[in-house]
Amino acid sequence: MKPRQPYVEWANTCDDHPTKATLDDPHREYTAYLLPDWYDDDDLAQLLRKHSRFIFENELAGWSTDESTWPKRRDYRHFASGSRSSTTASCWTWAMERSRSRTGDV
Repeated sequence: MKPRQPYVEWANTCDDHPTKATLDDPHREYTAYLLPDWYDDDDLAQLLRKHSRFIFENELAGWSTDESTWPKRRDYRHFASGSRSSTTASCWTWAMERSRSRTGDV
């Protein structure tokens, strides 16, 4: 999920975040929601509509935990106006295994 201008404007009204939001921050981290690989773009649109409130509130909480500052209307239309989604065909998880040595009984 990537923010649009309405989200940035809202975020910059929050007093409990130390930095200002921008659309062009090269270090901005975006939220990724993983889906089964058999989902296509039509499924994605339906899924976004169905879960838009949860995703919207999760994105808002990522900036401010003070729910009184959140937009009152958190329906799909407002969610879509404040953020955009994109998909990618693959996602890799890299896990580093640490070598463990045991001495004595556990």
